[in-house]
Amino acid sequence: MYPFYSRTKEAAWSPLMADDSDDSIDISNDSFLISKHNKPTRISSMNRLRHALPWALHGMLICTYLALGTRLIKPIVPECFDDQLLKPPIIWEQHHFSSSVDIERGIVNDTFGSSHPNMDEDWEASLDVGVIRVTDEEMSRMPTETAHLYGSEEGYAGILEVFHQLHCLNRLRSRFQNNHTVTQHQIEHPHMEHAHDMHCFSYLWQTVKCHADVSVMSLEYNDKQKAFNARFDVVKQCRNFDVIHEWAKGRESKNKPPG
Repeated sequence: MYPFYSRTKEAAWSPLMADDSDDSIDISNDSFLISKHNKPTRISSMNRLRHALPWALHGMLICTYLALGTRLIKPIVPECFDDQLLKPPIIWEQHHFSSSVDIERGIVNDTFGSSHPNMDEDWEASLDVGVIRVTDEEMSRMPTETAHLYGSEEGYAGILEVFHQLHCLNRLRSRFQNNHTVTQHQIEHPHMEHAHDMHCFSYLWQTVKCHADVSVMSLEYNDKQKAFNARFDVVKQCRNFDVIHEWAKGRESKNKPPG
């Protein structure tokens, strides 16, 4: 351990002092070290404070900036709709597509064909989900605002895209199979019938392009036609619609507007 050099009243001389005065040095707060040249070097606490002060002020400014930023900066809102916004129960499963086309005989075997006895009932059963509840927190993460629920019910109103897509497809199916007439569930002003049809065509066209299914369709070669024909009777990986339908029914709004 290095020796300390000091001068007290009993000591006549100290190497730390330039003169021979009787003033004593208090070493209770300051420390002294011996350098490699055997010369004592004093490290001042004031120097240490002078070096540390700029860093302390810099840290204080950063903390102040972050504290103000959390209050002034608005939450980041996505520019597009997110299909995971409501945390839906996505369950993937293998689904057998039952539609098949016999081109030679001109026959289509389809569950939703015009000859199906419960065709309308089956379609309506898939379309019985109306307006659903959207919480305040979910609403804050939507790119566009949506209306409040009707009446005294808390929350915001929304419709799942899949049910509007099915609505449009069902409308076009019904218009086609009923010779371009509306059913009792589709009564509307005459001038709106054509506009509604065009909306559904445009909406479904954009939706199909938006999802852009890149699954590979199998083909078979027809020697008589000298052409390829698509094979529709296949198995695909799909989301379980029944699970989503049941989940959506659980979020359905209780109060419906009168219109």
